[in-house]
Amino acid sequence: MDRFERLKLLLTTRGFEAVVLTKPANIAAFFRGAQLSLGFRQEPPGRIAICMTREKVVLLGNRTEVSRVAEDELSWLHGLTGRPFRWDEWHLKASVKVYLDSEGIKRVCDDIGAFGENIGTALEVMYYPLSDEEIKNIRELAKDTASIVESEAKNLDSGPTEVRVAGELAGQLVSRSIWPELIMVAADERIGRFRHCVPKDIPIRRLALLSVTVHRRGVYVSLTRLVSLGAATPEWRQLQEACNRVDATAILLSKPGTSVGEIFSAMKRSYAEEGYPDEWAAHHQGGPAGFYGRDYKATEHESRSLVERQPIVWNPTVCGAKSEDTILTGRMGQIPEIITETGTWVYYDASFNGVTIRRPTILEK
Repeated sequence: MDRFERLKLLLTTRGFEAVVLTKPANIAAFFRGAQLSLGFRQEPPGRIAICMTREKVVLLGNRTEVSRVAEDELSWLHGLTGRPFRWDEWHLKASVKVYLDSEGIKRVCDDIGAFGENIGTALEVMYYPLSDEEIKNIRELAKDTASIVESEAKNLDSGPTEVRVAGELAGQLVSRSIWPELIMVAADERIGRFRHCVPKDIPIRRLALLSVTVHRRGVYVSLTRLVSLGAATPEWRQLQEACNRVDATAILLSKPGTSVGEIFSAMKRSYAEEGYPDEWAAHHQGGPAGFYGRDYKATEHESRSLVERQPIVWNPTVCGAKSEDTILTGRMGQIPEIITETGTWVYYDASFNGVTIRRPTILEK
């Protein structure tokens, strides 16, 4: 049973007349990657709502968006009904209520708790495992994105500014129908000063960090690469390799049935063993990531466990060094697949519990 049919079944088993979806991630997850946003970044609920009963699916919104989404994103959905509002009369909560009242729909559930019982958590539980089509989409997205980022890094020379590199990355990504949620480019001492580096009009001299989070057809991937213009200093290499080892710990523990809190605690221990016991507190460490940049951020108290075919992005940082790729869990006991690994970068072999995997290290030009 696919996720769309499971949503219908939820109506029956919970005794609801309708479910209303407004979050872009939920609409993407249950409606084959349908994209609501007009810009690069996923928007908060408000542009469109979908009201689904056991008999029909109704698209609610202003006329401009209803026609676009129906034709561009939901053309596969037979029997879709549009309920357009004039642009100056569309207000998410009020307009959806008008529709529900007009149809006499009273027993409602939704993903934000504005129209009935909030079932947002129950919907997110249904995200994974990814479908075969979503697996295909996310692997293609990972391959395309990693190739673009690594090509930009390999072609980097001293002199261009952070914003110019970010602009080139954005252009290459969008030309492949890849929508950036985040592009960070940092140069030299700014890498160590800020964990989130908004690109500035500052020339790159010796060291550059390129980091992206992007989406296409509803699914997300993230990765980070560092490049040194000339030989990397021993200090830079030491920091990066420590970061790689923390990352390897998290990746090798990322198997179905393992709790996210357990993995986070192992990362904290790994930071301490590397001699950087407080670095975990300087920035979040990542977490599951399929229909958002991060579905939620890992903490040591997180009790949710990983399942099969679930994307995850860990992103440990050590004094500015960073290790980040998108991985995909396999079956029980299997080591996850690193889907943003191209095999054409430079790597450091990092081990945990006797198993060695390669992690991206600093490329020297």
